[in-house]
Parts: sequence; structure tokens; C-alpha cells
Amino acid sequence: MKDLSTITLIPIVLNREQIANMSPDEMRRHIMLTSIMQDLVLLLKYLQFIGNNGHTGEAQLKAYECQTLFHLSLLIAKSHEAWLFISNGKLLKPNEGRSQKLGDAAKDVISVFKDRKTTQTFSFIRNKFGFHYDIENDLLPKVAKAAKSEDTLEMWLSENESGNDFFPSTCKIIRSVILSEMQEQGFTGTQQEIMDKLFESALDCVMKLLIFCRCYLAESFPEMWVEDDPVILKAPSMNDVRLPYLVGR
Repeated sequence: MKDLSTITLIPIVLNREQIANMSPDEMRRHIMLTSIMQDLVLLLKYLQFIGNNGHTGEAQLKAYECQTLFHLSLLIAKSHEAWLFISNGKLLKPNEGRSQKLGDAAKDVISVFKDRKTTQTFSFIRNKFGFHYDIENDLLPKVAKAAKSEDTLEMWLSENESGNDFFPSTCKIIRSVILSEMQEQGFTGTQQEIMDKLFESALDCVMKLLIFCRCYLAESFPEMWVEDDPVILKAPSMNDVRLPYLVGR
């Protein structure tokens, strides 16, 4: 095993009396913003861990592509949901007590979703693939066109029902439909260049959302949060952790 890194965690707690003093709206914002942060951080880590996998053959590479598309689609869908909660809840609205740091973080989030191409693409992925399985009528022609462009349709099934089944053709068709939508929205370049832009846009969006949520939580709750004793522990490096798809029992 490779050397572990030292990390320090600082628990921040709120006692029962202070919890009782929180308004329903404050509690809602706290729960939703921390849920957003937790979900986005987890999905970011999963993408990193998947990227650390070794691709030693055809099966591993195709499984990796399926993993990556799933987690990227879910990350984008969650980011779009985060934007809807933050914008509809007027959390981005300037106020007199807001610091420059929080104001700048809000502007950064707004700048991402002001871009029509990005917003439309994120919404499309969220509505069609991130959270739903129903191929609606408007999507049928694109799916049919993408499927008919394939020479074969592949399914890889494991003999012993070990949970290693994966479906590379489905992944390719969904990827092709997303690329087609992005081209319609005005993205240009080769297919790989467009997918790289999607990946970069998603990561940029997530980082800006995380910074905003952290700043908002730090400034917008008047309750007395108390720092507990730091916890120091050993953890593996991000570059050393893998999340393989194909596993034995």
C-alpha cells in the first residue's frame, strides 16, 4: 500500500437549544445546501477514482466508459438541481450584509448558468438521462438515428450473476444523443473536443457551486456554531484510490 496522507477534520456543532431557534426556512436552506455539497463532493470523488482505474483490455475500457458517462450525467443533473434550488430560493440575491467573497461566489455561479448553451445542455441531460428513463417522443428520432449508426449492439453479461453486466452500446447511443444536442446548442469541434468541453463545464460549475454553498453557510446563519477538537487521521491519496466496475466476489 502506498503512503497515506495526513488530513485534519474540524467538527462544527450546534447544540439543541440553537437548533430550536432556527427558523423553518433556515433549516431548509441548511439541509439543502449541505446535501448539495455532499452529493457534489461524492460524485466528484467517484469520477476521480474511476479515472484512476487501469484499462488493461477491451472489457475494462468499455466498462470505464459506461461508469464515466453515468457519473458525469448524474453530476450534471445534480448541479442543475442545485442551481434551481439556489436561484429559486433567491440565495443569490445581493444584500447589505453580504461580504465581497460571498458576492463574488454568487456572481461566479450566475455566470455559469447565464451561458445559454451550458444551461440548455445541463437541463437536457438532467431531464432525459440524469434522473429519468422515459424516452419521450421528442427524443425518439435522435435515439433511433444514433442506434442505427452502430454496426452492432453489444451487451456484456457475466456468467455467475456477479453484477458485472454492462452495456457499451447503450452508453455510446446516449453519448451520441448528448453530442447531437450539444451541437444543436452551438458547441463545435470533434466529438472528443465537445465531450471534453462538457466535462470541463461540469467541473467548473461544480467547483463554483461548492464555493458558493460554503461561503453562504459560513455567513448566513446567525447561530453559534462551536468548533470541536480537530480530528487528525491518515487517508489514501486521491490519486491512489480506484473504483473498478469489474470485480470478483
